[in-house]
Amino acid sequence: MKTIRDTNSPPWIDREVKSALRRKYRALRKYCENKTVQRKLKLRSLSNEIKKLVRQKHRDYLLKIEGSLKENPKLFWNYHKAILHHRPGSNTEITFDGKSAKTAAEKAELFNAYFCSVFTSSKQDKARSLQMYPMRINTELSEITLSFNEVRDCLFILDPSKATGPDGIPARILKECSEQIAPSLCSLFNHSLRAGRFPSEWKSADVTPVHKKDLLEPAENYRPISLLPIASKVMEHCVCNRLYSHVSQSITSLQHGFMRSCSCSLQLLSVLHSIGEALDKNKQTDILYFDFAKAFDTVDHAILIEKLKWYSVTSFFFQ
Repeated sequence: MKTIRDTNSPPWIDREVKSALRRKYRALRKYCENKTVQRKLKLRSLSNEIKKLVRQKHRDYLLKIEGSLKENPKLFWNYHKAILHHRPGSNTEITFDGKSAKTAAEKAELFNAYFCSVFTSSKQDKARSLQMYPMRINTELSEITLSFNEVRDCLFILDPSKATGPDGIPARILKECSEQIAPSLCSLFNHSLRAGRFPSEWKSADVTPVHKKDLLEPAENYRPISLLPIASKVMEHCVCNRLYSHVSQSITSLQHGFMRSCSCSLQLLSVLHSIGEALDKNKQTDILYFDFAKAFDTVDHAILIEKLKWYSVTSFFFQ
């Protein structure tokens, strides 16, 4: 069973409020048919009742968000979107490179042109220069064979609320049937790793442009969100666990991004501690901040492969 929610109404408007609204509209129709004093008073009473009910539901919803902010941050962001109406209209005209698009098909072509223009060609010279550096890890990671338990555990922790990919297989099915599905997926994953090839069907993705900043019209103000098949992300998670355990010991402790048990708060505390120590010794502290635009959209594959080899991940994965 799947619950279909009304995305046009605020999240605190529940069944009780909608039922009261229906009673009000019925009373309004009857009053329009015959404008008596009794019907007018009933309509006014229902209107006041709904106003009080909506205010109470809103207060209860805010308390619910406050109490579950850590466990369920998605609830807060739903409220954030409902308040700001942070959703561009379908009639927004998109522009890029002197061209404009109004229809859905034209917008798709324009977004595709922009997202493709962001990716740069392979920098082979820079990739070759990385070969000059010595290996950072002596132990090679030349082969990965996933186990049933690894695949099952990754399936079991799937979030059923996440969107599906082009294959249309929801996370709920994979999660609930993890014990039955894990052996087949484990066999597929290991065959893919042995052959050094990734199924082309799992590379297909539904790309959604999400507005990021400033005006709605320029395509440059959007970022692409790719919805891949969930099975491919399960395999990615399994391989990531093995790769992480292989390289984590060689990564500096100052690295906080994408490291487990590290967070922005820990990084901030570390920096503040270093600044405090420098102030105690009357030393100067200089800080440089870098913000790489579209960093993940411009990753050079050749350089990435050479860096993996630098960490003793052999060519088994790059056939």
